[in-house]
Amino acid sequence: MRAWLFLTCTTVLSAATVAAAQQDSTHQPPGTRDTADVLVLEHAFTGPGEFARVFLQKGQVYRAVLNTGDAALEIYPIKGGPPVFFAREESDAPGASGETVLSVYPRADAEYQLRLVSGGPVVTLRMYRDIRSSRRRQKVLSEPGWEIGGEIAAGGHSGFELNTAVEGLTDSDQGGAHIEGCFAAREGPGVLRLMSGCAVGLAWDSRPHSNGTLWFFIEPRVRFFGGRPRGQSNTEVGGLLRGGFGMISKVNRNPTLVAPGLYASRNIRVNQSGKGWSFTLAWHHYLVGNRGEGTHKVGSEVVTMGLGYFQ
Repeated sequence: MRAWLFLTCTTVLSAATVAAAQQDSTHQPPGTRDTADVLVLEHAFTGPGEFARVFLQKGQVYRAVLNTGDAALEIYPIKGGPPVFFAREESDAPGASGETVLSVYPRADAEYQLRLVSGGPVVTLRMYRDIRSSRRRQKVLSEPGWEIGGEIAAGGHSGFELNTAVEGLTDSDQGGAHIEGCFAAREGPGVLRLMSGCAVGLAWDSRPHSNGTLWFFIEPRVRFFGGRPRGQSNTEVGGLLRGGFGMISKVNRNPTLVAPGLYASRNIRVNQSGKGWSFTLAWHHYLVGNRGEGTHKVGSEVVTMGLGYFQ
């Protein structure tokens, strides 16, 4: 009888314990289990030159914690390939907490060797997978921003007068050469993937028998058709609008410029981030104002062929 009673009480207490544990697990703060950092390596170095090995994943962020503030660590893939990028966290600089804390950003899935460069006599390393930072990095990688680069172009224009005769210089409406260059961007995030263009640029128009004109301009472009998924090469056609102002040597006047136009571009991309070249054929209808002698604008046709490189 006593044995049966003891067994019954033990069973009831065990069931109560399991239920309480499940209830505590249920009432954990949301996201506790899937936001806690994961320990992937723990190793005690006994002196400089000693190493440990660990497999790290591309796209993740790891935090390496050394228990001394004067330790230095070297991390590189065993079988070659792109090295990791790591940077000391500002909040845990040596001397602040007695530890050295490094953020580690692997650029490839591989086994890495971690070698102690300095510190000792015994340095303990704990490496964690930083869950929150990894999620932020994955979000950035999956939602890349603008492809940034530069463009140069050359062509010709059909000519435009600037009324420089009143300044004592010969004026001319003859056509001439046109060269330009700019800092450029293409394939923005979200709905801005339809946009591209020159953030800031310089152009030079020669004017035979007269002074040339230096232009400062910006030029947004909008793709009409020819889009492809991000990271893929494409051929596109669209519209553009250039705006800016000019400078004429020895003339105290700054002509203005408004130039609608069209473009066709072949964009070559060799990776997901958009690295590659572009070849662009463009036409602009220049409307040049602020020429003195009134405010009316004169028109000129400009055709260029350009080459760009983006990262």
